[in-house]
Amino acid sequence: MAMKPLPINLTLSLFAFLMTFDPDWSSKALIFLVLVTFANSDINKFNFKWNGDLKIMAILIFYSIVNCTFLEGTFSSDTFVVVGLCLVFYFIIDHINNRIKININLILKSFLMGVLTVGAINLLVFFYNIGIRPEQLFNAWEENTVIDIQKIYYGMYLNMAQLILIKFLTERKIQLKLFIAFNIAVFTLIYFTGALSGLLLFILINIFHLVYHYYERFYKPIITMFLILPLVFLFVLMHNGFQDVFQQIDGDGSRIRNYNVNKEIVLKRPLFGYGIGNEFTSMQKHRLPASWEYKNKYNAHNQYFQFLIGGGITFLVLFLLFIFHFLYYGNFMSLAFGTILLNTFFVESILQRHHGQIFFSFFLVLIFFSHKIANSKQHI
Repeated sequence: MAMKPLPINLTLSLFAFLMTFDPDWSSKALIFLVLVTFANSDINKFNFKWNGDLKIMAILIFYSIVNCTFLEGTFSSDTFVVVGLCLVFYFIIDHINNRIKININLILKSFLMGVLTVGAINLLVFFYNIGIRPEQLFNAWEENTVIDIQKIYYGMYLNMAQLILIKFLTERKIQLKLFIAFNIAVFTLIYFTGALSGLLLFILINIFHLVYHYYERFYKPIITMFLILPLVFLFVLMHNGFQDVFQQIDGDGSRIRNYNVNKEIVLKRPLFGYGIGNEFTSMQKHRLPASWEYKNKYNAHNQYFQFLIGGGITFLVLFLLFIFHFLYYGNFMSLAFGTILLNTFFVESILQRHHGQIFFSFFLVLIFFSHKIANSKQHI
């Protein structure tokens, strides 16, 4: 059966639009995407290529299986979910890309509209509950949401939306006036969430944009510094003085308590960890039963520690290589997306929740293929 461009592009766009909505919506949209792809495929012409992209995924899966087997981890771990989603999106987009022209911009516009739609709905609920009171807008997100997405994750989605707006502006697919209007809307919604990580990333992305276009020779050193900064912070926070500063900024001692407990856990088994999937059990064993983190069954609230506790330094290095393999092009889009990921990793275990898993796997693969399409001079 011949591939039909319109249904596939629309189905990909529908999935992108629904990503920000409740997990049930994006899950059903993903199932629909898989079914439409299968229905429009010719199995006799399926071209499986055992290339470097799949090999690095295979290495990650192989290590995870070995780690789970010998350290009695769990094969239902979120790691397998994330890598599995990457494989699904890889096969879908690769199979489509070999046969038709993927409309990347339509997909990105749909995601942008989905993010802003969710924000507009929740903002209307805020005004309905509170009234027109801008002074109460900051950090009011989780008390006034009818669409379930936690504020740090929504802040991450908003910054991806901002990155898409910058892409459209530089390609002259959007006018400056409209860009400024959308920029104000994105900033307002980030302010509404109260996610400090989102506000910081919003500022960084706009600075990167200015440096990239007006001081290009300084761009790569600056953005590379911010890519590795979260790993530097992991070591810097061992000092009590830096912990005090971080706690004042964060306003919540739970992250620092989590950090200190997780640091001690990692130092006991640094190389291979405690078994992928055993992160939560290991943390609960080392926490004080009276602590807030123990009672509320918190995860690491730090994706780096989530990697280190489960699979050790070996796993963290492999996963970072996996990410950088797909983002090695070094242009603004890939480096800025990497900055969003790696900095959010520092404040949240984003690959433990549905919204983080979907966001990570979909855009990692989509950005990778957008470069492949551009390099082969196909339509974007």
